Amino acid sequence: MIQKILFLDIETVPLKYKYSELNEREKKLWDAKWKYNPDILPEKQYEKAGIYSEFAKVICIGLGYITKEGNLQTRILSNDNEKELLIEFNDTLYKFYQYVFKNYNTEYN
Repeated sequence: MIQKILFLDIETVPLKYKYSELNEREKKLWDAKWKYNPDILPEKQYEKAGIYSEFAKVICIGLGYITKEGNLQTRILSNDNEKELLIEFNDTLYKFYQYVFKNYNTEYN
């Protein structure tokens, strides 16, 4: 059954690397996230920006699965253009689905 599991590792980075690079609108949005935690400056909190979807983008997706023969098969998708990366990821998921589940409904017929 482990052959039907797809393991994923998704890596993100901030859209802007420093709080000082944000425009006023972005700073206002970021500051609103932390209004209930005033003890830490927004500039310091911004080190976590890469894990918040509104301030980050996906740059790399690692995939792995166990083949029917018991071997580990891996693939790394990376692209600085998040849209292109997610389209490639979608296409890869479709191929994986076809590979793993192509006979799923016919095994018992």
